[in-house]
Amino acid sequence: MAKMINDGLGIGQPQPDQPFLDTTAYGSGPDDGLSDATENAAITHHVAIVNGISIPYTATAGHLVTVDPSSSKPAAKFFYVAFTADGMDATTRPVTFFYNGGPGSSSVFLLLGSFAPRRIRTSMPGFTPPPPYAMEDNPDSLIDRSDLVYINPVGTGYSAAIAPFKNRDFWGVDQDAVSIKQFIKRYLAYDGRVTGIDTGIAAIVSPDGGMNDPTMVAVGGVYTTMWNSYLNNDLKFTATSNFVDLNDQAFQFWDFSHTDPTGAVQKPDRQALCRSTTLRCAVI
Repeated sequence: MAKMINDGLGIGQPQPDQPFLDTTAYGSGPDDGLSDATENAAITHHVAIVNGISIPYTATAGHLVTVDPSSSKPAAKFFYVAFTADGMDATTRPVTFFYNGGPGSSSVFLLLGSFAPRRIRTSMPGFTPPPPYAMEDNPDSLIDRSDLVYINPVGTGYSAAIAPFKNRDFWGVDQDAVSIKQFIKRYLAYDGRVTGIDTGIAAIVSPDGGMNDPTMVAVGGVYTTMWNSYLNNDLKFTATSNFVDLNDQAFQFWDFSHTDPTGAVQKPDRQALCRSTTLRCAVI
């Protein structure tokens, strides 16, 4: 029989789920931005079994707003999914943040393929069989040891800049690092566990983008299908905007320069950069 983590703080008592319908259109173009700076979330309750231990947890799928460090005005609306074990002491419970490296990738691949409480059932390292696809409990989940927060950078998922800022303001080596840092600070300072139409991952892929990577050919279809199902049906977050899992525009407009602590600007050779990736780039 599975053991249950329970410190007497209400574990095992059913809590009502709180679905949320988001009707905001999140543009993924370089000059897109939002006028809306509200924070809402869908909240659902689940039980994970890891190493024979039953762990009740709360899943929160929604938005946090970061502020510009210089003006303190709303800068970006970040879409995130957090998994937090119920009844734990937040002052001692670790929090692990997950996000894909730029440019232009959401955290959906990490969420459905790494350490979240649920994952896609695959035949990796072989090709996944054709549909129907399925989700399964993740025996490798870290939810027994840490709360888990999956961050979608600006221009991916349902994350976007807030006017007068534009998405392109966050597309760069240093800009990306600063924005992710601001989200983490907001979450921790977060409590990110806030209370909080056809939708899905964008289907249009540029032939000059990263989707021609052989690994994406192998797993792209199953991730797209199952993320749609998991987010809408299990996490109860629906939206009228497309979820951007990979943004080729972000790569096209990405600033690859970096200013080091001495003030020197390092900028890679664009032609060499294109040769080092699977992307077919136009050298500017």
